Amino acid sequence: MKHGLASAVFLVFGVTAMAAGAPMVRSEAVREVLCDAVPVPPGFRRFRLEEGSFAAWVRRLPVQAEGAEVMTWDGRKAPQKFYRVWRVSALPLKFRQDLEQCADWAFRLWHEYQSEAGAGDDAWLLDYNGRHVRYGDWKKARRGASPDAFFRWAASNANSHSQKQGLRRISGEAGLLPGDILVQNETGGVGHTSIVLDAAEDSQGIRVFLMGFGFMPAQNLHVERADPGRGPGGWFTLDGYQQFLAEHLPFGPPVLRGFTAREQPRSSR
Repeated sequence: MKHGLASAVFLVFGVTAMAAGAPMVRSEAVREVLCDAVPVPPGFRRFRLEEGSFAAWVRRLPVQAEGAEVMTWDGRKAPQKFYRVWRVSALPLKFRQDLEQCADWAFRLWHEYQSEAGAGDDAWLLDYNGRHVRYGDWKKARRGASPDAFFRWAASNANSHSQKQGLRRISGEAGLLPGDILVQNETGGVGHTSIVLDAAEDSQGIRVFLMGFGFMPAQNLHVERADPGRGPGGWFTLDGYQQFLAEHLPFGPPVLRGFTAREQPRSSR
């Protein structure tokens, strides 16, 4: 959301599965990944995802120990009182400044996935207008360029408006998978981005989602736990999460977007 700006994204167009496992974190304190730390509601099963896909990578995000607090970029406890924090991501903030907010965290996950998968010069991000900027082209005019410098540039110049304009449209909840996002931005300025961190389904075809987001000031990505009326077992239905946004983050109705160039294969069976 930062000052009407939020972030941008590394993306290899047309790639849905690459040689990437769980995200790397330099901390021996990390003992769990998200899909092990958070159980599905009774009667639900996680979607089976293509090995090496972005969705499978996001599902295995490392998380801090239960009870960890959301901290801001300058070491303070996040001021938001409405959070129901389930888990906090173990990925540290990259920058010691107020950069990595809501949209930035969605793009940060994609950036990390692409980096671990070896995208190199073929990685690309979005400028403010949602246009694709290839890393190999961007670095030609910049001495000492690096993937993290590319990410910093994007975080300073693009926002949730860029996501809304430049990423793949998803028509409904049937297409939502881990790593996809819900984007709120009505004006091109301040908005909000939420991240689908996991997805599950019961035998009747009812879908539920594990949702997370960052916010301002820049702070840890966290998993938000649903109130009982907004989904079973702490997971949100899509309608339930839209109600949550309307109450706590009223930046307009969300649209659904995805980083991958096409929908990723999945099955709940």
